[in-house]
Amino acid sequence: RNLSYFSGVVDGINRGDWLHSIINSAAWSGGAWCDYDWFTANLGNHHKVAMLAGYVWNGTASMVGSGLVHKPDPLAFGPLCEACPADSSLPCSAVNVMRLASHAQMELLTPGGRWDRISDDPWFGSMHTKHFPSPLNGTWPDGFYTFGFDYNGTCVADGLERSNVGKNSSGILGGSTTHGRFIVAADNGGGWVQYSRSDGVVRLAHIVKATKARQTYYLGVSFTKAWATWEKDCRSEWSEPCSDKNAQVLVGAANADVISAVDEPSLQQVFFNVSFRQGAYHPNSTGDFAAHIYSSTWGCADIAIAAGITCPPKLTQDEILTLQSAAEQEGGAWALLLGIAGKNEASRNVYVFRTKWEPPNLVTRQEFMILAFVSKAPAPTRCIGSGGNCPSNSTCTSGGRCICDTGFLTNFSAQQGSCGDLLPAKMLCIDVRGLDCTDRAENLDVSSCLSCRQGYFCAAGAPFLCPAGQFCPAGSSSPKPCPAGHFGDSTGQSECSACPSGRHAPDAAAVMCSPCTPGTFADRRGQLACQFCSRDAFAPGHGEEKCQRCPDNTLTTDGGAISQAECNQCEEGHFFKNASCRKCPVGRTTFTPSDTECTLLPEVLSIIIVAIVFVFLSLAFAYRLHRFYKRRLALVEAKAEAAMKAAETAVQETVRCGLATIQDFGHPMVLMGANAFSSLT
Repeated sequence: RNLSYFSGVVDGINRGDWLHSIINSAAWSGGAWCDYDWFTANLGNHHKVAMLAGYVWNGTASMVGSGLVHKPDPLAFGPLCEACPADSSLPCSAVNVMRLASHAQMELLTPGGRWDRISDDPWFGSMHTKHFPSPLNGTWPDGFYTFGFDYNGTCVADGLERSNVGKNSSGILGGSTTHGRFIVAADNGGGWVQYSRSDGVVRLAHIVKATKARQTYYLGVSFTKAWATWEKDCRSEWSEPCSDKNAQVLVGAANADVISAVDEPSLQQVFFNVSFRQGAYHPNSTGDFAAHIYSSTWGCADIAIAAGITCPPKLTQDEILTLQSAAEQEGGAWALLLGIAGKNEASRNVYVFRTKWEPPNLVTRQEFMILAFVSKAPAPTRCIGSGGNCPSNSTCTSGGRCICDTGFLTNFSAQQGSCGDLLPAKMLCIDVRGLDCTDRAENLDVSSCLSCRQGYFCAAGAPFLCPAGQFCPAGSSSPKPCPAGHFGDSTGQSECSACPSGRHAPDAAAVMCSPCTPGTFADRRGQLACQFCSRDAFAPGHGEEKCQRCPDNTLTTDGGAISQAECNQCEEGHFFKNASCRKCPVGRTTFTPSDTECTLLPEVLSIIIVAIVFVFLSLAFAYRLHRFYKRRLALVEAKAEAAMKAAETAVQETVRCGLATIQDFGHPMVLMGANAFSSLT
């Protein structure tokens, strides 16, 4: 795709055009580093640092580049998830030094990277805890810081003492020889250098080379070469938090000795001290903890063979595969090697740390695996004096550990705690009376005892026959009572039987089940109690599985009837419905006990009849009155009509008699003249 594919605006121009200008400028200036925001499907949005170079092939100008995400690795944590200190030689200390140096190197390579940022930014200074929370809700440890010098010996960055910038290395690094060894390590591709600052504290610094504006510098980050605090009264035969810490302290010290070795003789001395437990590795200092250094192929290292040094314990192929997975985790990790019961081999926890010997003046570089073994067996509880914190059935020994009393075996619950690899486990003392140890009375190991047979319970390591009314499955330490609804009618039972239908057992430890009394029933197995018959049924005998139904339309007075004689019909004023007698509503009643519905009361019916008669008579009277007036109206209308017809006849007769003045009947009438009259009105 063309860079114009990228959407968005940066500094007022299209993001694609902005990216092109950045890449183009770096590529055609002789090749340079640049940084920019980028996106990939697997990484998402991220800030990238890349080296770009331009070339021309067959007349076509092109650019090629390679880069990485500019994001620091999170700082490693120490044993028990504690903050990793810079003032001691733990495995996490060496890891954090390399991570911080790498990030500072990449920051300086960006066009915006500045020496002031290396000196002042909280990422590279010594006070990380004020700025950066850790992934485990704590803080990154103080003490790790970045320093930088040019090849002339001038300090250009110091995260510990900002005032050192501009000073000469001789006054800061304790002489000019340290500056020279730093340059050798930088020119050799980076490496470890042991040195002392003006305060006299011995440190191990990881040095990397950096070029800025055509000038060469080196950057370094260091930790103090000193053993971390050793946990006393802690043994490798037990797995607990102090074992976790001591193993890492031991491996970290061995790693510091390896990476600070300047030549093969000094490296051979390290192998000698570790293998034969001399010097700081002596048992007087480290107890029964021991470190082992293997080659990168998990065998005896060539440098140890050449010096006649004893090789570490040989590993099986399965163990190597397990350890290889842990070694691939940068910063060290725990692995579990399972034991073999047939060979009397116990399982072991192993702390694995991969390190590199990179002497500044030698071309050959070697990789080693440093291991520390700790038993997988949980540690007995620590105690003081009377052992008030010891578990039940145990006492406190003079060695400050709880031990189970005779007849009890030590056991442990699941590991407790939220952080760390070798978490503590709660100690328990198990009573062997739950086991059959009659043939092995002198051996209290659980594996030497037999599980108690079914039908027996084992107390004090001896079997006893399970009594009647109780049951004893295999491995029982005491008999268990049969639960209610069940019974055990004989001894030596491994399980109880459910009461059959028609019987019940209200209490636990029943030897037999009782039959249901008349009026009750039990229609299922394993009943704690019998149920009363409902009002429409009865149970005449003992041990009934179900009740018999009353005749139709009959009920008992209460539930739990024992005979049909108790089945009665409903009282007067009640009717039978849905297996119960129900009271008739107001104004209704029943006349026979078998009625299934209610009838109106006679007095209510009489009132209704009188009302109906009254309404009927009222309607009849109104009808007769209507007919009377209708006839009168018809008579009046008939008389009126007759009168009209008579009047019309008279008019016609008068006209014919000439009483009218109308000469022409086709015209309207007119008034008569003076001295004339007409008798018609």
